[in-house]
Parts: sequence; C-alpha cells; structure tokens
Amino acid sequence: MRCFKLFYLFLFFSFPLQAQQALKDSLIHQSTIQTGEDKLFYLYELVKLTLGTYEHIYYLDLLEKEALRQGDHQSYVRALANKVTYYYNVDTETDSLFYYANIAKEFALKYHNYEAYFDVETHIINKHIRNASYEIAIYQAKALFDKAKELNSIDGEIAAYECQGIAYTYAGRPGEAIAPLKSGIDLLIRYRPDRITYLMELYFHLIQALHVTGDYASAINYCEQLDKLFVDFESNKKGTKYENLFMDDYRLQLEAMYALNYALSGEQGKAKEALERADVYAEQEMDELYYQQLNYAYAHYYYAITDYVKALEYLEKTILFYKEYALNQFLKAAELKADILADMHQYREAFVLNKEIAHLRDSLATENFTRQMAEQRTIYQVDKLEYEAARHQLRNKYILAIAVGLIFAVVLLTIIVFIIRRNAIRLKEKNYKLYQQLKERDEQSKFQIYKSKEEKTPAKSKSLQEQVLFERILLYLQQTSYFLEPDITREKLALKLGTNRQYLCDAIQEATGQTFNDFINNLRLEYAKDMLLNNHDNSIEDIFYSSGFTNKSTFYRLFRKKYGLTPVEVREIERENVAI
Repeated sequence: MRCFKLFYLFLFFSFPLQAQQALKDSLIHQSTIQTGEDKLFYLYELVKLTLGTYEHIYYLDLLEKEALRQGDHQSYVRALANKVTYYYNVDTETDSLFYYANIAKEFALKYHNYEAYFDVETHIINKHIRNASYEIAIYQAKALFDKAKELNSIDGEIAAYECQGIAYTYAGRPGEAIAPLKSGIDLLIRYRPDRITYLMELYFHLIQALHVTGDYASAINYCEQLDKLFVDFESNKKGTKYENLFMDDYRLQLEAMYALNYALSGEQGKAKEALERADVYAEQEMDELYYQQLNYAYAHYYYAITDYVKALEYLEKTILFYKEYALNQFLKAAELKADILADMHQYREAFVLNKEIAHLRDSLATENFTRQMAEQRTIYQVDKLEYEAARHQLRNKYILAIAVGLIFAVVLLTIIVFIIRRNAIRLKEKNYKLYQQLKERDEQSKFQIYKSKEEKTPAKSKSLQEQVLFERILLYLQQTSYFLEPDITREKLALKLGTNRQYLCDAIQEATGQTFNDFINNLRLEYAKDMLLNNHDNSIEDIFYSSGFTNKSTFYRLFRKKYGLTPVEVREIERENVAI
C-alpha cells in the first residue's frame, strides 16, 4: 500500500495538470475500496486535487465524517480548518465561516493542533478586516498574541504580529503598525528562515505602513532588504513551482514601492529606473491591483518632475479602480489630483474636488464625527436651548454632506460603470476579430508559413544552397518536433543536420529574414496556438511548457506580440464559443 501512496503523490506533485483527471479517477476508486488510514489518505489527496472547484467542499465533508468515524482527531481538525479556509473565500458564507471556526478552534486546542488553531484565528481576523471592523480585528489580534505566548508558539506570535500590523494600517493608524510588523519580521528571520514568501509579505506590509507615515527613507531601506531577499530566493531557486508563478507579481509590487518612495523623497532618477524595471514585469498577466500600484507610482513621479498632464493621465486610472475597491486609496489619489490641479492653476476644479473629498470623508468617518460632537458639547457650555439649536444645525449639515456625497458617488459610479461596460464591449469585439483571424490561420500548418518566402528565393548558387538547406531544416523539424526541446541550440541542430552553425543561421536568415531564436520561437508559438485552439483540456501552463518555453513571461509577451491576444484571452473566447 505504501507503494501506491508514493505513486499517487508522485503524479500529484509532478504532473498535476497532465494527469489530473486520471489521478482523480484513481483516487476516487481507491477511496471507495480502502479502509482506515488509507481511506483518509486518499480522501485528503482528493481534497487537495479539487482545491478551487465546487467539489472541494464535498470531499471535505467526506474527510470530516470519515475522520470522526475513525476517531482520527488530527485528520478531523485538519478537515475543519480546511472548511474555514473554504468559507473564508466565499463572501456569502460568513455564517458558515464563523460556525466552523468556533468548532475548529475548540478541537484544535483540545487535541493540541496549534498550527490549525492559529490558522483559523488568522482567517477570522482577516475577515473582520475585510468587513472594515478594524477595532474588533485589533482587539482579537492582541488576544491572539496573548494566546501564542501562553502556548509558547512562535508561529502564533508571528501571525498575531502580522494581523496587528494589517489591522492598524487599514484602521488609519499606520504608525502603530510598524512595531508589530518589525517584530514579526525579526521572529521569521530568527526562527523560520525557510518561510521566505511569508517574510516577503510582512516586508510589503511594513513598507506600506512606513510609506503612509511619510518615513520614505525607512521605506526605501526596507525595499532594499526585500530586494536582497528576492535575489537570494531566485539565485538559489528556493521557490516551489507555485511560488515561482507569482514571484513576478511581487517583483512588480516592490519596484512600484521603490519608485513611489524615491519620487516622494526627491530622488527622481532612481524613481525612473525603478519604474522602468517595473514595466518589464507589467507585460504579463497579473492582478489588477499590482497595475494600479504602478500607475499610482507613475503619477507621483510625473508630479515630482512637474509633468502634470502625464501625472493626471496615470492618476485617473487609479482613481477609477480605487473608487470601487479601496476607498482609503481613492481618497489619497483624489487628494493628489487636487494638488496637481492647484499647481496647474486650476483652482476652481481643485477646490471643488477638495470639497467632495471632505464630504466623502465625513460620510465614512462616523467615529470622527461622534468625537467632534462630543467636543462641540464641551465647548458650548450654554443653556439648553442654545445647545440644542447648535446640535441640530450641525446634524443638518452632516445629513446634507452625506446626501451630497451619496449623490456624487452615485453619479460618478454610474459614469464609471458605463465607461467600463462600453470599453469592455469594444475590447471584446476587438479580441473576437483577432480570434477569428487566428482561427483562419489555424487552417495552415506551422511549417507552411515559410513557403511563400521559399518560392521567392533568387536562383543564385549560394542562395539555392541555402534554400535546399532550409528545406532540410524544415523537414527535420516537422518530422522530429525538435523545436519543442527547451535546450535546442544552433550547434545541436547543425550537428544533427550535418552542417555548421553559420550555414544553418545563414539559411534561416535568407529564407525567413529571422534570427535562429526568432525562427524557433515562431514555430513554438504556432504549436502553442494550435494547442490552445484544438486541445481545450490542456491548461495554459501545460501548453507553454509543452511548446518548449521555460519562462511564462516570455511566452505571454511573444504570443501577444504575434497574435494580438494573450493565451488567456484566446482560451476565454474559446470557452464562450463552446458555451454558445
């Protein structure tokens, strides 16, 4: 039985995409015929395999019931903790989240599974932060730290420090976030040096807190520390396959933070260099939040060098995004826009915008309003009628401010939705036309794309020899698919064809006008395009590896340059056509 386990684990970690369905069918079969510990093993593998799908919760239920039936306490706690993670990511299942969180914490403490306990507590605190219940999150983060001290858990202390830092930052108290985040980083470096990506996340939180407080020099210093961590991580290949996929996202975020803090500290040359480095990572597919961080950094850079038109151009993009997803960031971006308008001598527009920002802040800052009311009651120690009149007047102003703010927000949101919808339709139409062209080109072979150039070759002796050699190259590549080998080189191909690298390169250049690398990449892109259009079961990651590419960023960049669409856009249009 141990041999079976090793075999399935090998398939899961080595070929999760290619063998996914076969592995899943095998695991389902084994989970129905096995008993005891082996049954739990196969159920847990099914839980991991169905992560992110609707079947995930089904197998979690089976794992929970089987663990409870067998009296396997650790597997039971593990199933409950995974349910908490599942419901945390489903916005409509808040009640289920808290229900399973309470059960999971109870049994995690009972059976001394402290890792699961702190994981569940972290999810709950982050849920409060998502719901803007910052004070509750801060209170629970402090309680989590006390519990970690009681249980002598370093991991628990680190999680508590992280939660405190995030909660303080979101609550508008970034100065109080710095100390716990620094403490969490120190503990990670000292006791958990292997958790590098976790350490990177804490660095990002700390840099953000320092930036908001205006300590740009310290923010840059920690950017440099994080940069060294990236270099060590990448040079020593410490990341898993999953971690390496989103490392470019982290890189873009770091360069954006570099640029933002350099721009605000007056080092515009360094800010420009950081932006240029960030642009390299921005060419590939990633979360919209990272792009907006880069746009915000660009806005500050152009504002610092007094290119106000460019600054506004980038700032408008961030304002549209943050208005919907992050109001605190929206207010900061709007304030920057007001400053730029004022510097452009557009004082009326700047005044109106500042007024709108003030109204919006009033509508959001209910705690601040209550405090102002208390201060007003202390200042105006007058008789009862005067005090009531003043309070009534202030309340009316507050209601009017809320009404104006809400009307403005509704109008602005309507405009934004209209623009986004219109642009989305235009983009969809454009992409569909490109896709149709791609489908039409799919009728010809990847090797036929060079035939027209072959027929126009001049009938000179040398050119004729190069044409013959080029035809041999095409025939060999067509028969062997050698161009799919990631380590193909001029020398290796020349050796297989019985020629030398110079003759081979000259023949390709004469026939196609391309370099050797461009020629090979072109064949690979045609192969990848065919797989995208005709092999719907293969994932994009599987396709770019199968096509001979080793770098996801390079694959996306070349594919979009050649066909005008990204592989993700091609796959989405394919799915829509299938659905229709």
